[in-house]
Order: sequence, then structure tokens, then C-alpha cells
Amino acid sequence: MDGEETWDMKEAAAQAAEYEAVNSIVWLECPFCGSEELSQQSMGGIFWINCDKCSTSGPPKFDVIEAIGAWNKRHSNDPDEA
Repeated sequence: MDGEETWDMKEAAAQAAEYEAVNSIVWLECPFCGSEELSQQSMGGIFWINCDKCSTSGPPKFDVIEAIGAWNKRHSNDPDEA
């Protein structure tokens, strides 16, 4: 029983750390409609960011922090920014 309790405490600590990390990242507005109404979505261990206004979705990732990073990545047509 002690082994299970220790694991539960470690799992809870890991989840709390991930929650803090996710909430410390600034999410950029939707690149299409400019909305800041965004939500994190997940299904079967896959995560993505969704615009709740226009339903645009970011690329799916296996990690929520990577999903936020992918959402925040913007492409530029400016060759000097490449």
C-alpha cells in the first residue's frame, strides 16, 4: 500500500508541475480571426489548441506544451525572418 501512495503523490506532483507550466505559457491570439478565446483539447493522448470563435485548430502533438508551442508558431513570408 505504501508503494501505491508514494506513486500517487509523485503522479500528483508531476501533474501539478505540468499544470503550472501550461498556465505560465502565453497563448497567442488566433492567427485567422484574432480571438483570444482559446481552449486546450485532447483525445487519446493527443493535444491541440482550438480557437473557440472560428474553430481553427493547431497541429496535434503528444505533449500539451508542444501543442501550445505549435499554436504560437507563426510563419512569415518575409525572407529576412526565415
